Amino acid sequence: MSADTMMTVAEIAAQLRLTARCITSKAARGIIPAYKIDGVWRFDKIEFSIWKRSKRQEVPKWHQSTNAARSGGGESNTTATSIEKAYERAING
Repeated sequence: MSADTMMTVAEIAAQLRLTARCITSKAARGIIPAYKIDGVWRFDKIEFSIWKRSKRQEVPKWHQSTNAARSGGGESNTTATSIEKAYERAING
């Protein structure tokens, strides 16, 4: 692993729009592929990219309520659209 193929907690947090604390917690639990090198979390760019793409295939838990909003039940259409946009921003960086 060379330095140019690795990412920091701050870089991952910025891409996913999460806090650094959230990223380190997910790395420690094995949710995000990571390496702890001399006490510092590092993320391989290729492994992270593959992991991120695999998450795109998962249906968000709020997906059903979004569909209900479109059909006239549940949340408002504005809320459903806002949630979808936020999800897309988080995934696509």
